[in-house]
Amino acid sequence: MLIMFIILAVIFAVMGFLVRRYPDLINHVRSLDQSERQMVDIPALQRAMSRTMLLAALAFAVFAVISVWYHGRLMIMAMLSIVAVISVAMVLQSKKYDFRPNSSRRHAVAMIATVLVVIGVGVLIYYSSRPSQVDIAGDRVEISGMYGVTIQLASIDSVYVTDRIPRVKIRTNGYSDGTTLRGYFKVEQWGRCLFHIQDINAPMVVIVGRDGNHVVYNSDNANTTSKVYKMIADRLK
Repeated sequence: MLIMFIILAVIFAVMGFLVRRYPDLINHVRSLDQSERQMVDIPALQRAMSRTMLLAALAFAVFAVISVWYHGRLMIMAMLSIVAVISVAMVLQSKKYDFRPNSSRRHAVAMIATVLVVIGVGVLIYYSSRPSQVDIAGDRVEISGMYGVTIQLASIDSVYVTDRIPRVKIRTNGYSDGTTLRGYFKVEQWGRCLFHIQDINAPMVVIVGRDGNHVVYNSDNANTTSKVYKMIADRLK
């Protein structure tokens, strides 16, 4: 999270300075033809966009500092909130300095699209961070939720509990907020793994397949994690 916030802070700071000099960096301005540019207060729009981006850069920098001490989905939601505020502010600023006929309709469409995208991303993050459920049905282990998987008991080589996993190199297809990890990650020694980890700092159940693949699961409730381990281990005896 720290690196992500720093990168966003730098990007918005650089863009904040550049849009003052290069108006075509603003998508709204770039889409105007010469006659339409006469009906838009481009210098005022540049200044407003620059202020918004610099304020966003400052907000990301502040959250970068906070993320040194705190990790969790609230930081993801904070980042999403900043992006949402920036997006809405930019649409409103474009409307304020746009004096073309029917410009209100265009900006209303842009506003609706922005809100829908932000809501969609928020729902995706919420669903991704929900705890996975584990059940044994017949001869297979079923982990439900996003990135759910079905594992045949006959394909499991071993299962054990650990407090720590090897270093995660990169997220290849998944979700991570610093505490919860869901999806596919590349891990030292193990290679590509599937994570259903609700709390990276709590004990985890590691399921090792006969093909060498690893699936890691835990709950934010230690008793639930322990029950899942015993449930699988008993069926493998």
